[in-house]
This record gives sequence, structure tokens and C-alpha cells, in this order.
Amino acid sequence: MPAWRLGGLWGGALTGIGTLTYGLTIVSLGLSLSQAFWVIAAGNLSFVLLGLCSLQGPQTGTTAMVITRATFGRLGGAGISVLNWFTVLGFEVAAIALSALAGQTLLAKAGVTGGTGERVVLAIAAATLLAVLPFFGHATMAKLLRWALVPSIAFFAIMLVILLHRPHSPAFYGHANWATLSVAVAITISASGLAWCNQGNDFSRYVSLGEGRGRIVAWVTIGCYLPQTGIMLLGALLATHLKGTNPFTDLPGLFPGWFVIPYLIIAILQILGGSSLDLYSSSLSLQAAGLPVSRPLGTVVDFALGAALSVAVVSASSFYAVLNDFLLLVIIWLAPWAGTFLADQLHRRGDFGTFFHQPAGEASARPLLEWPAVVSMILGMAACAFWLNAYPAYVGPLSGNVSGSDFSIPLGMGVSFACYLSLRRLGPRIQRS
Repeated sequence: MPAWRLGGLWGGALTGIGTLTYGLTIVSLGLSLSQAFWVIAAGNLSFVLLGLCSLQGPQTGTTAMVITRATFGRLGGAGISVLNWFTVLGFEVAAIALSALAGQTLLAKAGVTGGTGERVVLAIAAATLLAVLPFFGHATMAKLLRWALVPSIAFFAIMLVILLHRPHSPAFYGHANWATLSVAVAITISASGLAWCNQGNDFSRYVSLGEGRGRIVAWVTIGCYLPQTGIMLLGALLATHLKGTNPFTDLPGLFPGWFVIPYLIIAILQILGGSSLDLYSSSLSLQAAGLPVSRPLGTVVDFALGAALSVAVVSASSFYAVLNDFLLLVIIWLAPWAGTFLADQLHRRGDFGTFFHQPAGEASARPLLEWPAVVSMILGMAACAFWLNAYPAYVGPLSGNVSGSDFSIPLGMGVSFACYLSLRRLGPRIQRS
């Protein structure tokens, strides 16, 4: 697969109403539209992380969490795989909940209303449909996501034209302080490059070996940045017209019926299609953790847990609040993992292939734990938690004392990155002494 197709796969996955919702959440923090523009434009540059975390797949031919064993050791990699599975499951739950809310709005247009019970039934139906998609395989999913680009872009373009001709609500004139802006940037990064970097190699492993590293990083970054930024900005604009916290309830009042019904149908299919990447990676994570599960069995486990958790989410009073808390809390492990993984890539000078092509005897002697990575990960997680603001779920000590700001991502990544390289350089000196 050429690198441009990998960019198209990611672009298709991100061109959906799930991305639109991330823009809505940013404005829900109290940002003005102009502030949201700069936050979204800057935060989505983090897709460079996804590009850098996609370079190992082509040379190893294996998945992200299997490659993680090289950095953390066999047991350490298994622990990271479990964390990854929980995180991917969380994004699946968000997609299922969004599909249920969209389905409820669609039924309301048909004159069917049922409240919370209806949302529960729709969530279970969405989880069932999502569970079926990965069985068609990677090639089919990639093709469907690329095909979804054109109709999705067309509907978003129509939405933009309609919104530009409507008056804004008072939310348009909001203004957030610097601390709230830091939280908004953290959420944007967590919903973009950081959210996907732990899955990059799951799909880049199909890229041809002849593709240059620069091309892979460029195509992944561009393929993700353009649709995610554009649609999040559209979501921020939409937020200035909404009255409540449900991203679908006010759509019939804002848009004509000829637009709303087909848009909701395409939105549901696109949400589930994009989230099939999560479900695909989720079962791979269970296998990488060393659990004796086949991919079909892993999909069934995901279906059961995803359906149960999505029922709780659609029953919550505010979908935005649940989504914001989730996006902020997963930073605690994702940022240190990315820092440690990229530091190991620098330490190896990008050569993971040698590790995975060792003779069987050498491969079986690999350590259970790579202590430089484990220590770096723990210190990075502590640093993240120290300056994280996921109010009301959790507020770190430094965040609470610095106006409620959030600089967990640069602090966690920076600590883990620097610590790993330092420990790798100190290791030989300690052994010689």
C-alpha cells in the first residue's frame, strides 16, 4: 500500500460527525469562535505524533502493541496493551453513544419518541452493527472509509453554507481565560494525534517498504490534519447555534428536512465505519497482551462491554462532560507512552526491524521488563497527573494551584522522553562501574 492511501484511510475515518463533536466540546468550555479556531488549528498539529508512530510498522510488519514489547519488554508491553485496550474501548463507547443520539433524532423526525429507553435500545443496535464491520477485514474497511469521504465532505459543505447564513447565539461572544484555553488545547490534542498514535502501526504495517519515512509522516499528517481541523472548526461554528448539550437535538430546527434525514443516516454509518478502526485495534491489543483470544472472540468481548458502557453514557445528563473527562484522563498514560516510545525510536535510530528479525534463541531471551522504559513511563504518568485538570473527576496539585490550567501533555511527554534517553545513556556507565 502506498503512503497516500494510508493518509486516505485516516482521512476517511476522521471525516465524520464524531470529529464534529470534538469541535462542539471545545466551545462548550466557554471559548469564543475565534479562540476555538486557534486552539483547533494548533492542537491538531499533534498528528505529527501519529506520523512518527507509524514509521515502525512497514519495517516490522506487525502491530503497534507488539512493537511496544521492544521498548517495554514482554511483560511491560502486555501491561501497555491492556491500557490501550481500555482506551480504544472508550472511544468505541463514545462512537456508539453518538450513533444512538443521532438515531434518536432520526426517529423523532419520523414521529417516534421514547426517551432514555429508546436511546438504550439504539445503543445496543449500534454496538451490534459496529461489531460486524471488522470481520470484513482491513482492506474492505479502508476502501469503505475512502469512499465515505466524498458524500461526507459534501454534506459538511452544505452545513457550512447554511450555518453562515444564520445568526449566532450568545456562545459566539464567549471568551475563555488562558487556563481554560490550556485545557481546550489538551482536549484537542487528546482527540487528535495523541488519541491515534497508539494505533498508527496497526495500519502502517501494510505500507510498502519502499516508501520513505518522510512521505509516511507527511501523508499521515496531512490526511488527518485537513479533515479533522476543518470539521472541528465546523463543529465549533455549529456550537454557536445550539441551545443544549446534545449535538443532534437542535439539528431539525437549524436545517431543512431534506438535509437532516440523509445527513443523520450517513453520519451514523460514518461514525461506525470510522470506529471500526478502534474495534480492529482493540482485538489486536488483547492478543498483544498475551491473552489466548482469537480476533472474533475479542470482538465479542468488545461488543458486550461497549454496549453496556454506552448504555450508561447515553443515560448521563451531559454527553460533553463524559467525553471531556475521558479525553483528559487518557492523557495520563498516552502522553508518557508516546514520549517513551519516540525516545526509544531515537535511541535505536529508527531501527526496530533488527529486534523483530532476531534468531529464535535470541528472541526468547528478551527481558520481561525494560526498566528504562518502565521507570520513564511511571515518572511521566506522575508528571501528567500532577498538572492535569479533568474537573470534576480529577484536578492535579499543580493545576489546582495554577488557575486550573492543564499542561499535562508536554510535561508528561517531556519527562518520559528525557528520562528514557538519560537512563539508556547511564546504563552502560553503571554496568562498567
